[in-house]
Amino acid sequence: MYQWFIDNYVEAIAALTGIIAIFFQIKVNSWYWPISILNVLLYIFVFFRARLYAEISLQFYYLIMSIYGWFFWTKKKNNIKIT
Repeated sequence: MYQWFIDNYVEAIAALTGIIAIFFQIKVNSWYWPISILNVLLYIFVFFRARLYAEISLQFYYLIMSIYGWFFWTKKKNNIKIT
């Protein structure tokens, strides 16, 4: 286990940021967006090292959507409670 972490520490950090991002998303916290962007950037690096280019293109889509979501999250004017 320790050797795997040494060899794949970026992937382990990416997985951890993914878990943290999910926690912030559940709590409806605005920190979800920057943590999610960090997660995507780390996975782009991981997939590039593994030569998984289709996965990289999917991560770029997630990156664009995360930036879009963060932009509109910070621009919302009213808090309409749906439930």
